[in-house]
Amino acid sequence: MSTNTALTKRDDATTAIAVASNMTREQVDLLKRTVADGTTDDEFALFMHTATRLELDPFTKQIYAIKRKGKMTIQVGIDGFRATAENTGEADGQDGPFWCGSDGAWKDVWLDREPPAAAKVVVWKKGCARPYTGVAAYDSYVQAYNGKPADLWERMPDVMLAKCAEALALRKAFPKKLSGVYAPEEMGQADSRAPVPKPSNDEVHDAELAPAPDSAPMDEVAREREWQSLYTAIHATKTADELKALFPRYQALPKGSTAREAAYAAMQLRKQQIDDGIPF
Repeated sequence: MSTNTALTKRDDATTAIAVASNMTREQVDLLKRTVADGTTDDEFALFMHTATRLELDPFTKQIYAIKRKGKMTIQVGIDGFRATAENTGEADGQDGPFWCGSDGAWKDVWLDREPPAAAKVVVWKKGCARPYTGVAAYDSYVQAYNGKPADLWERMPDVMLAKCAEALALRKAFPKKLSGVYAPEEMGQADSRAPVPKPSNDEVHDAELAPAPDSAPMDEVAREREWQSLYTAIHATKTADELKALFPRYQALPKGSTAREAAYAAMQLRKQQIDDGIPF
């Protein structure tokens, strides 16, 4: 392929993306040099589709794309999470953030010199009798380099952890909008997620996602930590068999808990996405 032919095809792709996104070619080029640097045309098209779906403005950095190990990850600032929730018309306020130390006692302000052990944010949704709670454990989310917390995590761990908890709670409350979208503060945890387990040969039918008997008691921090891990694994699945392999972890969550209800919704949503051919 000649250089002129390659340039022509690139120009055609840029023009097509601009038309589809209701932008000028200059605006597309600007975004691809800044908030979506390094993305391919297909990745950029997916990025703009997500921005449109969430009703977020990439020019104000509410949403941006990061390439990690050759794979694009779409990140949304916490203000973008809040705007998306507000745009649904179903948001009904929040409680928190709250922080606790190793004693598990929740406080509405963190004044200790040591970082908090966990942060919690409670999100209310219109029409729901129960709120959606996000609990982020410090050890699960802290981003460290050479054994020390990264700059902001060292200077303001309470703020960073609260953002993780809020993003988690909002994603649980509004999975149809925020599925597969992460805040930058979460990315240290997302990058180090465990591999998805190998699928078993046993068939798990849709009906099997119905509530199962009560599982063993699980404290709140442990329950939320398991839900965080399970949520990440659910949205990393690429096939129905991989999703079915996560079913025992869903069953292990306490019956009637917010985490279990959210896991059920996330699994049903991901199954529909897989059936529709929607990638993670």
